[in-house]
Amino acid sequence: MNKLLLGSFAIALTMGGSAAMAADMPLKAPPPPVLFSWTGCYVGIEGGGAWGRSKHRFPQAAGPFVVGGPVFIGGVNATDTFNVSGGVAGVEYGCNQQFGSNWVFGLEGDWSWSSKRGTANDILPAGNPLITSETKERWVSTSRMRIGYTWDRAWLYVTGGFAAARVDLNVDATAIAFGILTDRKTVYGWTAGAGFEYAFLNNWSLKVEYLYMNFSDNRYLTLPPAGFGQRSFTLDDHIVRAGLNWRFTECVFGSCPAPAPLPVYTK
Repeated sequence: MNKLLLGSFAIALTMGGSAAMAADMPLKAPPPPVLFSWTGCYVGIEGGGAWGRSKHRFPQAAGPFVVGGPVFIGGVNATDTFNVSGGVAGVEYGCNQQFGSNWVFGLEGDWSWSSKRGTANDILPAGNPLITSETKERWVSTSRMRIGYTWDRAWLYVTGGFAAARVDLNVDATAIAFGILTDRKTVYGWTAGAGFEYAFLNNWSLKVEYLYMNFSDNRYLTLPPAGFGQRSFTLDDHIVRAGLNWRFTECVFGSCPAPAPLPVYTK
């Protein structure tokens, strides 16, 4: 009986000492959380709605103007300002570099098919109200910088850069038996806007974006038939769109590690 009591007492002392030692041992700190980084290159798709305003002008005087009136007056409006609207859909691509702890700088390009168009009748004194003029945008593309502040997976940014568009200018004079004149050119301008992007997975993100674009002083119908004069137009675009991006690298520019050297075999 005494031996049993002594054995129980020894076990209790051993367990108590082990527990005390465990309590005195420092706890291992949990690993720090892995911070999300926006650095890398991506491709994606985008689409949305577009609207804006356009106007046609006669940029220079050209003497008698049979269709537009008795005398063609240069430097005046051919139409009032009119609305254009449609949709856009296309692809985008770019690279981002996160610096500091919360700032991201990126370069982005995109190309979008566009259905934006609008029409208006010409106006006096230089135009003929029986003529209908149209601005029709076939595609639009931008090359922009993006910079903004991040909260982990959320990124609020501003953007700006260059813009290009393929635009048709159509003059419908069939009402006075002169047919339809069409000229198509690639025009250039500038763009600015802002957006918000959220990475819902490590390599996938969704964004919403607003862009303003301006195209102006573009000469059309530079070799018009008799009775017609050259035209120019202005076009303001407003685009609201959403995009889905897939990031396929997690490094960019100088942040990519150098490739491992190839093994060297000697005889």
